[in-house]
Amino acid sequence: MEFYARDDGSLLTLPTLASFSGSSNQFYLYNGGSIQAPLLATFSPGTFTVYAATAGFPALTDIDDTSITVYGGGKLTLSGVTGFDDSGPVTPGWNAYDAGSEIDLPT
Repeated sequence: MEFYARDDGSLLTLPTLASFSGSSNQFYLYNGGSIQAPLLATFSPGTFTVYAATAGFPALTDIDDTSITVYGGGKLTLSGVTGFDDSGPVTPGWNAYDAGSEIDLPT
């Protein structure tokens, strides 16, 4: 399943989503788009793509086998993630391209 939020002012609200598992899960945030999923704790495996946007998933703790790409000055904060397992069927990659782009795991 894919979730997209594109351009300033676009907002995808997923207030009860706690787990998002499957082989082709994708969150895309572009040009200031926003996704709010305050209860999301598991996103595995999947793909986060953030372009010129800022996103955070404070309850997220499990991102095993998940790929992350941040570019265009975007920022993805995953403050609850403390470990990562890449032993699944996919080969995840984490990439931050362009000046100011950031993948932040502060814990």
